[in-house]
Amino acid sequence: MDEQRSLFRDVQVEADITGMVHRDDPHTSVDAAAVIERRRNELHEKVLAAFRQHGRMTDEDLEELQEFRGYGPSTIRKRRSELFQQHALVSVGDRTNSRGRKMLVWDVA
Repeated sequence: MDEQRSLFRDVQVEADITGMVHRDDPHTSVDAAAVIERRRNELHEKVLAAFRQHGRMTDEDLEELQEFRGYGPSTIRKRRSELFQQHALVSVGDRTNSRGRKMLVWDVA
């Protein structure tokens, strides 16, 4: 792991990208991983901001917001899931959607 970390010393990124690239990957892969990580973090902030502005929502509610048009549903759900894993969001119940399926309702922790 220390060898991997030394590979990333020249990359201007605050996030840890060690799981995204391998030690022998070219610098272009490291650069690409840094860009992806920055964008992912920006989207995390955008998702959290949406919850702060709109309150409790299901994934379906979140995906339908204007600010997430142009993103695929799996992209938004994945970012919400990562925020849950980071304890930034919590499940506060469930709600039945228009198709009769129960969906978890999320809110800021």
